[in-house]
Amino acid sequence: MLPSPGWFAKTARWLWVRRSRIWTGWRTALVIVKRETVVAWHRQSFWLWWAGKSRGRTGRPTVPADVRTLIRTMAQTNPRWGAPRIHGQLLKLGIDVCQATVAKYMVRRRQPPSQTWRTFLRNHIAQIVTADFFVVLTATYRLSSPWYSSPTIGDASGTSRSPAIPQRRGRRDNCARRFPGTRRLDT
Repeated sequence: MLPSPGWFAKTARWLWVRRSRIWTGWRTALVIVKRETVVAWHRQSFWLWWAGKSRGRTGRPTVPADVRTLIRTMAQTNPRWGAPRIHGQLLKLGIDVCQATVAKYMVRRRQPPSQTWRTFLRNHIAQIVTADFFVVLTATYRLSSPWYSSPTIGDASGTSRSPAIPQRRGRRDNCARRFPGTRRLDT
């Protein structure tokens, strides 16, 4: 049998009457607050409740600090070792971590492991040649495919340009003078 709807109100009233007789100074504790204050209290308690729920996460366990330090030390002392090699060494030591975890905790290099394009061009600018094949229709209506090449001249910024070819010499002579091993490819 269900209790009547008013039983809770009667019980609560009886409880407050008993408390007021035991605690005579209860009226000093009463505070009149605004509606916004109560809403703010509720929001704060709701935020604290969800923060407490999310604090105790379950899932992948965290890697101990000494293992993270070991991964960073191995990566710094052996700069050519990647994550697979360090992962294998850790497995040999009896430390079971995932290879992705090793990659996550490795120290990132500030410079790329090999030279950049700018460095490559700066180092090899003297050996770079601009070359092109083109088709020429001769006076006898034969097709000729000459080969044109000229060295590139680089400036300090790493950009390159083709040099101005002097007008008093022919292109063939200019190319042969700059690159002694080359020859003209006419058909």
